[in-house]
Amino acid sequence: MASSAKRPAPLEILRADINHALDSGHKPEERVREFLRMLYCSQVMVNDWENAVRRLPSGSAYKRGDFLPGAKELLETLSESERTQLREHYFMKLKAVEEKFPHLKSEFPEQFR
Repeated sequence: MASSAKRPAPLEILRADINHALDSGHKPEERVREFLRMLYCSQVMVNDWENAVRRLPSGSAYKRGDFLPGAKELLETLSESERTQLREHYFMKLKAVEEKFPHLKSEFPEQFR
């Protein structure tokens, strides 16, 4: 009998996406700068957390032919409680970024208004 791998819940996927963008172990400043550039191009400010999260690249294929919902679709499936948890997680990571890389606020002033 083949075992089916359990897929992570949307909340966990989105948390991982936020961590990848704002708290990556490998070259974290480059990852944050990439995230801020993406927000700049989309004219989204960092405090607009839902629009920022909607633009994160999300997920990867589990098996050939799988539908891969993006961050926007995953965000729409969350309950109010999960949205609150995700918002708190996002702002916690954002605060850490602001403390670790304060110069990025002057490099991306439009995103930090």
